[in-house]
Amino acid sequence: MGRTRRSMLTSGVAVASALATACGADGTTAQPAGQPAKLPPVVQWASNTSQADLPYFQRFAQWFEEQNPGTKVDLILPPGDAAYEAKMIAMFAGGTYPDLFHLHFSRLREFWAKGTLAPFDRYLKNSKAPMDDFIPGVMVPFKIKGQTWGIPRDNATGVMYYNKEAFQAGGAKEPDANWQWDTTFLDAARKLTDLNKKQFGMVLPGVTGLGDQHLEICRTWGSDWYDADMKQAKINAQPIVDAMQFMADLRVKQHVAPRPDETPPGDQFQNGWAAMTNQWQGYVRGVKLSNATFKWDVTPLFKGPGGSKAQNVVGATGHSIPKGAKNPEAGFALTLHLVSEQVQKDMMSQGRWTTPRKSFLKFALPTDGIPSRYQEAIIDRLLQAQGYPTPVAYADMNTVWTKETAPVWTGDRPVKDALDAVKTQWDRLLADFPST
Repeated sequence: MGRTRRSMLTSGVAVASALATACGADGTTAQPAGQPAKLPPVVQWASNTSQADLPYFQRFAQWFEEQNPGTKVDLILPPGDAAYEAKMIAMFAGGTYPDLFHLHFSRLREFWAKGTLAPFDRYLKNSKAPMDDFIPGVMVPFKIKGQTWGIPRDNATGVMYYNKEAFQAGGAKEPDANWQWDTTFLDAARKLTDLNKKQFGMVLPGVTGLGDQHLEICRTWGSDWYDADMKQAKINAQPIVDAMQFMADLRVKQHVAPRPDETPPGDQFQNGWAAMTNQWQGYVRGVKLSNATFKWDVTPLFKGPGGSKAQNVVGATGHSIPKGAKNPEAGFALTLHLVSEQVQKDMMSQGRWTTPRKSFLKFALPTDGIPSRYQEAIIDRLLQAQGYPTPVAYADMNTVWTKETAPVWTGDRPVKDALDAVKTQWDRLLADFPST
């Protein structure tokens, strides 16, 4: 193997990799579409990953090398999480460009606006890339002004998890696709809450920061974060005020979700302190690794007030090519390798990620049959999920939301007051940092 470079990119250890031969959905093997006639000796790939997930990337690299002797991939691993994007921006500003880099869809437009990305279209035009096989919603944020600025490698959408044993003990019927937030869900959450035992019906949904679950709730109630052109915020529209009031009330009024410090440290669902939680499909792996002592399953997202349709959205991480890349064609070939059957099947083997490709979704089904409703609650919903673009100022908008609404979740600030303040600041950010 070659070498891996972490943080300051000066470590002497290297992970070697090579571009892999794409394996078709029918099991046949073919040369990767769009691969240049001669690959360079080294292809640089920057990725945001943890040490726990590093073996995946090392395998992808090893397969690449085995199938393309003479070419290695220099796997660059800057700091993970939020520090990753900052490090990439600093690298680009200093004139250092990998041939391919991993990028969360919510930050893609920010990098595009800085002029640091190269479009994929010239490579797609002359390749047999499986673009028609991608889940439609997953591609939405990677398309800007008619061009493609990245290729997704995974996806995330919302799903409800529930403790089957808690439902049985509480005399509540298990949830199904017809459940509604303000009726059947709330009735069950009350039954499953025992304040004397510090047992709760639901973990507070993911509304304290922006993300897929947050937007799913807003759209299920009937509104959106901003208009289609991302020029005007709609965050204080009455349906969103109503949605956020409902979520806050789960904690401060209904008390079916735990308040801060009301449970011991740790995951409230996995430890059995809350009977339901709204997460994404990658949480399946987390529950299994936690060795939860109870039987559990998943169910589709709940309908909104009046029976309005539950809205799934889909996010993703992907790979983009920097404008200054020395070997962009090789970067594109590596991109196709990373969405090949060989890589995607391995990526899904432990339930950590789900493929963006329709023909590979069958490989996402858990081999142990747990959760039993994976097809209904996750795969079927993914195929219908709505993609969404995020503005250039998305990271700053998230900061504003988190700060202004923090007192809402403890009952110390009216929802409407907080959302009016958010709108004022969002409108300014949308104007200062145009996204179209």
